[in-house]
Amino acid sequence: MGTFYFAVSTPLKMTKTHKVEVTIVNNSDYELHFKEDKFEHGRLADGANWSKVISSRQTVTTLCYERDWALSGCSGWVTYTTADNQSPICFSFSNPAAGENGIDVGHDNGIWDTMTSHYITVTRTVHQTKESCYYVRMKSTSGDTNKAVFEIYPLVLNHVYSENQYLDDVVETFNSVSPANSRRTYFKCLKDPTDIPGLLKSHFKGISVYGGHDFNRKFIFSHTDVGEGAKNGSIIIAEDLGEELQTTENTLPTLHPGWRHPCSSQACGSYMALGIQEDVDSESSEIQILDIRPVAANLGPTIIGRIDRPTGGTNGVGMTRERGELGRYIVAAINGNKIDFYRSAYSVLPPFHPFGDFECLTPDHKLEFPVSGAGLGLVTQKDGQIFLIALDADDSTENNTAYLFSVKLLQQKNEKGQFVTLQKINQIALPVDTVSDSVKLFGANIALLTPVIGPILVALLYALYNKFGVKRLSNSFRYGKGLFVSDSKTIEFFATDRNVAVFPPLLGLEKNFSIMTWTGRAP
Repeated sequence: MGTFYFAVSTPLKMTKTHKVEVTIVNNSDYELHFKEDKFEHGRLADGANWSKVISSRQTVTTLCYERDWALSGCSGWVTYTTADNQSPICFSFSNPAAGENGIDVGHDNGIWDTMTSHYITVTRTVHQTKESCYYVRMKSTSGDTNKAVFEIYPLVLNHVYSENQYLDDVVETFNSVSPANSRRTYFKCLKDPTDIPGLLKSHFKGISVYGGHDFNRKFIFSHTDVGEGAKNGSIIIAEDLGEELQTTENTLPTLHPGWRHPCSSQACGSYMALGIQEDVDSESSEIQILDIRPVAANLGPTIIGRIDRPTGGTNGVGMTRERGELGRYIVAAINGNKIDFYRSAYSVLPPFHPFGDFECLTPDHKLEFPVSGAGLGLVTQKDGQIFLIALDADDSTENNTAYLFSVKLLQQKNEKGQFVTLQKINQIALPVDTVSDSVKLFGANIALLTPVIGPILVALLYALYNKFGVKRLSNSFRYGKGLFVSDSKTIEFFATDRNVAVFPPLLGLEKNFSIMTWTGRAP
């Protein structure tokens, strides 16, 4: 009798082409405990499991992919909570059979319905309170494997930084700034600060920087919006990740209803001075003193006080604090060739003390200043001396130049009736010899917007492009400008393009605007 053989077949497994590597980096001070997961499509990879506990300062990676012989890809979410089953945080992810790989994070699984691709690092805040929140940076990748990375940070919002860092030697640091030590950074703008008709008259005005303490620093851009029907200007927030291409995080209205023309600004610790007026030719204005702590969580600043300027507009604004425990806050404001200085009534600002008035140290508003239309920055040296830096360019955007002045605050009026004297020390030419890719891409693709916005708006964009040209639309102190003291020996100057460039959506272009950064570091 013959021998019979029975073959036992092993199910064939398909090659996985829709994978998601979910990496969670827990930089918070809390353990995260697994609560639940759900896959709309796909499953955990063979042998993979979600970590039951993600310890503080721990990184875990979990592989997911599509089901065998399924054609729908991989998509789902996982939820973790703190040890007391509070504060859930939900991570969603996808690598679909068709379309872009997605990622998002939020309080609950509702974010799965709205997640999109984020191939540039973006941020979210979760469980926001007045004191703290989770701050999450996330990034997805394209291709067969979506490397979905979530980095969680604790963010304390109620700590007040009263002042900027002091420079050891302002003159030496200023003189170290050079055109050779510059770089350009691009931003994808998630929400435009004005509509297309408004681009003709609206543009960037100022750049302030908040941070460098216990969180990455934030850029705060001010932008006018004098388009038809506009009610406010715009504040744009973006984290500085040090990457060549980054993304903005929020665009918010300015805080004086009906005033559409914010001016330049400067942060001083957790505060910021921002000039604003109703329109471009207004004969009155105000300087808002803002609490910018919420900016760390991508939220808008709040007003804690105002300096009224009923008889003049405002262009450049600077802010610093005098050295010492009893040092007062000093604010400078320029309009045309006249500059004013103001000194706070108290050495502290809200929330520690009521706001109080700022005394005008130039009571007749006639202190002459040789640099018209400049952005301003006040810097305090470690020995207590105060300096003023002006960033200016011609209307044609030529002669991009930084100027340094010493500032002396007097106990009594001088012969000109002022409590302030200025002395010019030096100036440095900082030409911009290259054109921003944002501007070049804008000019090359205007016609392709016709099916999207129609021929009339395309004609307006051509009018903008032809009026200014690539050179005048690119980075200049004529538009958004500002400075930041990075440490006791380092200063940075910034200049934006004129506008946020508009691109045809289907092209996937992401360089909506750029900033140039010049860095000076004393030996």
